[in-house]
Amino acid sequence: MGLDVLGSTAWRINQVAYNAIKYAWNTTEAYEGIPRLISSPIPEVELTEDPEINKQRRSERKRAQIERANAHSMRCDVNYKLEIANSVSVIVSCIC
Repeated sequence: MGLDVLGSTAWRINQVAYNAIKYAWNTTEAYEGIPRLISSPIPEVELTEDPEINKQRRSERKRAQIERANAHSMRCDVNYKLEIANSVSVIVSCIC
């Protein structure tokens, strides 16, 4: 019964918050938990004769790849939530 009541409760989107998040999203810069869009390619590792320098460069490249993947994942999550909010807004505006 409790889930039925919760499921039948109408959703409302806070337009001020939605517009602020949408603006932050479109700037592609980091903003309040939304990571910046990383569009520059990760440079290849230039190998040298020194194995320690090679190890360090590979480690830096791996760290950059992980940072990029994490930022992409977080941006996908924010984009998903924005799309849900947008579709709910469209549905609500059609009903009213």
